[in-house]
Amino acid sequence: SFAVALLVDTSGSMVLQCSSSSRRSRMDAVFDALDSFAVALASMHDVVCSLAFFSDDYELVMEQADVSRREFAAELKDARAKANPKGGGRYLAALEALREFALESEVTVGVLLSDGQPTEQLIE
Repeated sequence: SFAVALLVDTSGSMVLQCSSSSRRSRMDAVFDALDSFAVALASMHDVVCSLAFFSDDYELVMEQADVSRREFAAELKDARAKANPKGGGRYLAALEALREFALESEVTVGVLLSDGQPTEQLIE
């Protein structure tokens, strides 16, 4: 099977508009991209998808969902409704949690969706 893990930034900056000419938030743009990604994956067999949010914390919100099921689009929509952007973007802790999850769940590919700068310094 092919396992995808999506890590979505839900820090406070994700409520900001994508640009000065757009009314869409950065979070809306992320979930629009995820909807398109899900449509592309739906035609593939034996693909599962996990989704986690991160800001100051890491939260696994969907685990190993079969993307070919009709319910998958609704599950993504439900996850979008649960996304509550706030706090900072703690990339290091989130990436470590995703790495542990990926090793346990035999994730094939991980995708980070974010608007930019981490809260903590990545280079020491």
